[in-house]
Amino acid sequence: MKVKVATSLRCVDEFEMEADNIKTILNYLKMVKGEEYTRKLMENNFKYILIDSHEKLQPVGLVPEVLFGEFAGYDTLYIIHEVCGEGTAIVIALGVAGSVAGAVTAVGAVVAAIINIVISIAISFIISLLSPTPEFSSDPSQSVDRKQSSLFNGAPLIREQGGIVPIVLGNPFAGGVLISSGVSTEDTI
Repeated sequence: MKVKVATSLRCVDEFEMEADNIKTILNYLKMVKGEEYTRKLMENNFKYILIDSHEKLQPVGLVPEVLFGEFAGYDTLYIIHEVCGEGTAIVIALGVAGSVAGAVTAVGAVVAAIINIVISIAISFIISLLSPTPEFSSDPSQSVDRKQSSLFNGAPLIREQGGIVPIVLGNPFAGGVLISSGVSTEDTI
């Protein structure tokens, strides 16, 4: 992991080490630069920013809640002294500009995609207004003698004459064909 420490705009120290958390980095800096150097980093107002040089992950500013977590996926840590004053829009010339440009490019791609979607919806709306809707003189759905749907009413019982009579064995779940529906009564004394 690369660690770039900017104590001022002119004084930038760069270190290369095998580390994946802030404790390891501070111990390394204490060993290399001394205890006074690390005490200055911890006691003064420094900001910690994780950067992925491959731009797969967004830059992350470390806050106290996540400061002691692992830095999986990130390969550069910037430790920058906080800059205060009027007009604090300062571009840090330590390579953060490249990551910001990558984020701006991603935002531009999202905005372009949204604009393309809006344009395609507008074009389809205009085309639907300009094209005529076909009308039929005899609409089959408006027919008087149409049959009721049997999708939710159960299996239909066919009562019409002249139909075929299927022979089904077993216990089918189907409607039947009515062959005869006459009822007669007789008095027997």
